[in-house]
Amino acid sequence: TTRLLSNSHFTRERIRQAFGVDAAFSPYGVDLTGFHPVEGSRREEYVVSVGEMSPRKGFDFVVKSLGTIPAEQRPPLKLACNMVHEDELAYIQDLARQNGVQLEVLAGVKVDGLRDLYSRARLCVYAPVMEPFGLVPLEAMACGTPVVGVREGGVQESILHELTGLLVEREAQQFGAAIQHLLANPELAETYGQNGREHLLKNWTWDRSVSILESHLADCAGLRLNRNQSTSEKK
Repeated sequence: TTRLLSNSHFTRERIRQAFGVDAAFSPYGVDLTGFHPVEGSRREEYVVSVGEMSPRKGFDFVVKSLGTIPAEQRPPLKLACNMVHEDELAYIQDLARQNGVQLEVLAGVKVDGLRDLYSRARLCVYAPVMEPFGLVPLEAMACGTPVVGVREGGVQESILHELTGLLVEREAQQFGAAIQHLLANPELAETYGQNGREHLLKNWTWDRSVSILESHLADCAGLRLNRNQSTSEKK
C-alpha cells in the first residue's frame, strides 16, 4: 500500500486541502549530540535567529519588531545563515540601520557554532512566512533557550505558548513586546528554556522520530503482506 507522510499537522492539512489525501504524521527529530546546552556558557545580550537569508524567512519582520523596543532596551540581533542572497542581505542591513538595530550576520555556521550561539543567546526569535514546520525552535530548545515565534504555520506545533516560549501574531509591535517581556524577566525566560529542553527530550528526539517512521513502514509492509497472502490463498 502507499502512505504519504507529513512532518507537521499544518502540512498534513495543506496536503488534504490541495489533494484530498490524508497524510500520516511522522515528526522530525533533533540530533541531541549536536544540540545541547554548552557547559559553562553564560547568557549574552543578544537574540538569535537562524535560516536562509531570503524573504520567506522573515528577517525583515524580526528587525522591524526589534525596532519597536526602546533603544536602551533593544538587544543586538545575530543572524546565522546557511545561505545568503546578496540582495536580501543588503536589504536587511539597510533595514537594521533604519531601525537602529545592531546586526551581525554569520554565514556558513557549523553545528558547534550554532550550538554556541543558541546557548549564549537570551532568546531565539523565529518569524518565517508560513513555515511548514521549521527546526530552528527545536534546536534552540535543545540548547535550553526560549523562543519567541510567529503564531502561524508549523511553528505553532513546536513552541508551547507560555511554557517553552511565546507565540505572537505577525505584528511588529506585539512581537517586539513579547521579546521585551522575556528580556525583562530573565528568570521566566530561563524557566521557558528549561521547559523547552524537557519538552524536546520527551517529544522531538530522533529515537522517537525513527520509532514512528518504523511503525508507518511496518504498517505498510503488513498491509502489503496481507494482500499477498490473500492473493496466494485465492490461487
